[in-house]
Amino acid sequence: MAGNTPLKANGDFNLSVTAIKRRLQGVLQRALGIGHYLFFFAVYTTATWRLAEPAFFRFLRLIPNSGVIIDVGANLGVTACYFARRKPDSQVFAFEPIPWNVRTIRRMIAFSGVHNVSVKPYAIGNRSGEVSLGVPIVKGARMHALGRVCEGDSAGELFRVPCRRLDDLFLTNSRHISALKVDVEGFEHEVLGGALKLLQRDHPLVYCELWDNTRLQQCMELLAPLGYDIADYIGDNYIFAARNAPALPAAGQRA
Repeated sequence: MAGNTPLKANGDFNLSVTAIKRRLQGVLQRALGIGHYLFFFAVYTTATWRLAEPAFFRFLRLIPNSGVIIDVGANLGVTACYFARRKPDSQVFAFEPIPWNVRTIRRMIAFSGVHNVSVKPYAIGNRSGEVSLGVPIVKGARMHALGRVCEGDSAGELFRVPCRRLDDLFLTNSRHISALKVDVEGFEHEVLGGALKLLQRDHPLVYCELWDNTRLQQCMELLAPLGYDIADYIGDNYIFAARNAPALPAAGQRA
């Protein structure tokens, strides 16, 4: 029993640090205003993203230089701006339904000086209509990156937002879809389910954050009949590619 004490103490310490961090975020959001806070946070995240998200940069290197890149769950625009800067011959579509995040994306586009990003302020799923989004509020801090589709009541701030299917939006576009990034807090299967024809037509590289084994299995069952396999993963971030696509370069090599 005594041997468990250090682990418990360490766990309590981590919880305390997290609680302090959330309270500080809440204080800054109230002091600066949510708009300024999110913009400064986005700039900071951009500067530190390479260290925090190596899987994303692996994905970025693999994307062809031209085509259409779809960013579903664009959050504050960090990934959309990276796509735009690194792939200037591509057109980037950033989908983000939360109003404060949308305003931050537009500020980040102007700040980054990119001109190939189109911002679309709605959710993506497997049906058109409206969905409810809940954004948690923890220790007074709005958790802007954790907004998720919810049914009925949800703790936090609620939004009613339009929802579209990727098949409805892009099948009439003759330009090739080269890449699809999906980070939507548990709604990945629905996003992919609304893009089956698009995935079958263009076989874009697909990048998903899937931190639950059940959701990973669901997405694999949906993608496998379309000719996809897991091409690479780092942690909970997965890259899916068509089986008949050229072999991907080893990690660390340039595409």
